[in-house]
Amino acid sequence: MRQTAALWVMSMLMSAFRAGENPQSASLLLFCREVSYVPHQRYRRNFLSMGCYVIQIDVLRHGECQGGEIFRGSTDVALTDQGWQQMQQSVDALGQPWQAIVCSPLQRCHRFAEQVAERHGLPLRVDDDWRELSFGDWEGQLREELFAQKAEQVTRFYKDPVNHAPPNGENASELQQRVIAAYQRLIARSSDQRVLLVTHGGVIRALLAHVLGMGLDRMFTLDVPYACMSGLHHVERGDFSRLLYHSAPADSA
Repeated sequence: MRQTAALWVMSMLMSAFRAGENPQSASLLLFCREVSYVPHQRYRRNFLSMGCYVIQIDVLRHGECQGGEIFRGSTDVALTDQGWQQMQQSVDALGQPWQAIVCSPLQRCHRFAEQVAERHGLPLRVDDDWRELSFGDWEGQLREELFAQKAEQVTRFYKDPVNHAPPNGENASELQQRVIAAYQRLIARSSDQRVLLVTHGGVIRALLAHVLGMGLDRMFTLDVPYACMSGLHHVERGDFSRLLYHSAPADSA
């Protein structure tokens, strides 16, 4: 049923392109975002046949980090051995090399991305706007301890990260603005390519909220575990993106 619905959406989108319409403004696109299955290669071939270049972005969250369960945000900590293995497992599961890699400057993303780039002989671009949300005064504090001390303040943040940012930290709107700017730069430099993006949980939530048209007050309803991989397609001619998949590593189940 889902495959049939997806193919119907595909045919409607193709008709819109041939007619010179922009599907981004149509209610059809909203339905398309809800369809969870479209054969990736068929989707790509159909749009390429119309001269529409498709960019695929595989978005990888970093793995487990040193320091325990803290608000690490802009705190630059290294991966644990397990965290490195988690990321390697997620990358190996795809089994396909990319044409380029983009990453956050923080070492829990940068060092792994650097290794993958070297292994495959790929260009690596480091973009500061892919860094994690700044938690301000909460940086480096254990989540459990901070919640015990300031439960109401922390709860307000998770329920409404736009209007209740951490003290001296970023709010979700500020985060999403720079994430969208970074995403637009990535798209502009990646025509008809497959790109690996290595970044952070908060960043991925803000990006997915943008692609799916979700309000930022709902961003923490998205589960983004360590080494989670999310796939996006961006169709250049229509200037729209869709979520292909969102999956956790096998050992996190």
